Amino acid sequence: MFRAALFAALAAGPLAVSGCDLVESSDDCGLLEADQVGMAGSAFLLAAITGSQLLEGQRVFWWDVATLENLCVAAPEADNNVEFTLTFSGPPPSNFNGFGRVQPAYLYQPYELSMAPSGTNSLYVKISGIGLAQGSQDGKHGYADIRVTVEFPTQGSEQADRAYLVAHLASILVEWHFEALGHD
Repeated sequence: MFRAALFAALAAGPLAVSGCDLVESSDDCGLLEADQVGMAGSAFLLAAITGSQLLEGQRVFWWDVATLENLCVAAPEADNNVEFTLTFSGPPPSNFNGFGRVQPAYLYQPYELSMAPSGTNSLYVKISGIGLAQGSQDGKHGYADIRVTVEFPTQGSEQADRAYLVAHLASILVEWHFEALGHD
């Protein structure tokens, strides 16, 4: 669910969560303490953009929100999830698309879903059942790279597209639930 409070934890760059003990079962795993990243305000949203691309008349912006490391592969997959919320200053423009992406293994397809309207001024998606085993080299430690992507028809230049983005998008909130190794 969407939480009204946003945290500017992304200011220092992608978040890395680590701490490592070898485990034999999910009993040795614990919930991550840092479980969300929020971005709000036009200056911060623009400064935090990781990449930009123009594809067939569509402007694509993305934010690499977090890299979570030392995730517990033994934890139940059903409990691994990430929620993505884009909040707008008014109703979302009809030509504005948002996507949530979780990449737990670089040689495999990421989990990526399109966001849908939620309430009057937001887009939302929850990616559930995220498997971590395919990205683990030792069968115990997993990772997940989390990305938010938006796309909309270009306004003619990257500068105009950035202005369009912040004129409509008020905030981004990403919340996750994974178990990590070495946490209580």
